[in-house]
Amino acid sequence: MRTASRLLSALSLSTLLIGPGAWAAGFECGGRPTADTPAGVKDITALLPVSDPLDHPASLNAAVDTLRSQGLSKTLIIDNLIGAYCALLAKDTALTDAQKTARLRSFSLQATRAVYAIEMADRIILDVPLLPDVVDAVSARARAAGLTPQDWIAQAIAKALAAQP
Repeated sequence: MRTASRLLSALSLSTLLIGPGAWAAGFECGGRPTADTPAGVKDITALLPVSDPLDHPASLNAAVDTLRSQGLSKTLIIDNLIGAYCALLAKDTALTDAQKTARLRSFSLQATRAVYAIEMADRIILDVPLLPDVVDAVSARARAAGLTPQDWIAQAIAKALAAQP
């Protein structure tokens, strides 16, 4: 329960850090004093893939492992990953500020999950956007089956995969 509480706190904090302020005056990354940067962290950007890190979970996991091996706390690992990714997004002129903010939010969730993955290694969480009508249908079927929507979706996927040759 303690791990879940920490994870929820970290997710909430990361959402607050990149919340509405990113929309107000254009996309900006909060600066942090270089004196607070632990040794070895300055090259964290080099650990992230050139393309979208969300498409390369192995690279994100390697970055987490590198920072963990340097003795950083979970909070500092998440902070440094988000800071490095934010700097990459800020330079991307092909994206709008809204797109950059959306990607940073997705990355912050993924980074938080990657940092806490060792404690929750029995499951992997996927973010899948669903239309409201689909969510309503899933919720109705889950209710009818006496399950949570998440459990119903997991069972439906398992059944579909089992039916595949």
